[in-house]
Formats: sequence, C-alpha cells, structure tokens
Amino acid sequence: MGVTVDYSFRKRKLVGFYDAGDEFWEALEEGRFALCRCAGCGRWLWDPRNGSPSYRCGECGSWDQEWVDVEPDGTVFGWTRAMQPFDGVRERADDVPYVTIEAEVGGPGGPRVYGVLKGDDTALRCGARVRGTIDPPSDKTKGYASVRWTLVAGEG
Repeated sequence: MGVTVDYSFRKRKLVGFYDAGDEFWEALEEGRFALCRCAGCGRWLWDPRNGSPSYRCGECGSWDQEWVDVEPDGTVFGWTRAMQPFDGVRERADDVPYVTIEAEVGGPGGPRVYGVLKGDDTALRCGARVRGTIDPPSDKTKGYASVRWTLVAGEG
C-alpha cells in the first residue's frame, strides 16, 4: 500500500518566499489560472517582480480587487536556463538543465507570470507563443500547484 501525501499550499505555506496571494494558489489547486485586477478600472494588479497583487490600484486609486480566470496563453517575455541546482529549489536538481520563462499573458503589456518550460526548447525565443498547463502540487513544487509552459508549435 502506497503512502498518500495530502498536498496543499495551505498545509505547506512558505514564509518569506514568492507570494502570489492565496487566491492565486487556491485557483491553481482547483485547476484554474486566475490573476488579480482592479475592480474599478480593470488594470492588472500583478507585479512581475514578485507576483503579489498590489493592495491599491496605481491607476485609479481603488482598493477593490477581483480575481479573474484567465486563459494561460501568452508570449515569452524573457527566459533563463538553470545549469546548476540552487539552494531554494534543490527539488529540481534532477531536472538540470531546465528553463524558466516569464510569460506575458493577455497581449502586450499584460501581466507576466513565471514558470518552468516543459518539452522541447529548440524554438525558444522572446516573443514565442506559449500555453500554460497546471501541474498538481508535489514534493518537487514544495506542495504548491504550478503553471508550466509549453511552446506552441508554428506560432509566434
């Protein structure tokens, strides 16, 4: 009989690390890709540097936010290849080398989301089309669901 591990970001919540907001992680665990935007003017409240939604809209000043389901389709804004394991992600040591991309979703100027590229990276370049899939929580992802990106063949 195998051991069953109950994964959920709430049970393994990391403190002092990347914090995209509980709503983001909850949506991923439910199989949805949701991002935060201003309920007043619709501006995306997603900071590409750390993922956390802003508390107040820098455009209209509203404090009201909404989490919106978004198609995980976009373009490669930037990428990097890890050639060695890093202390914070030793769980990925067996995957080295691997590529992490910053995908811009919803068109130019849209929110940008990081994730590991899965599959062949031969056609990888900035501006290449990508599609995200949601992987369930695992030990490799420290108990969090995650978005992984795949290059869309023949597009971009």
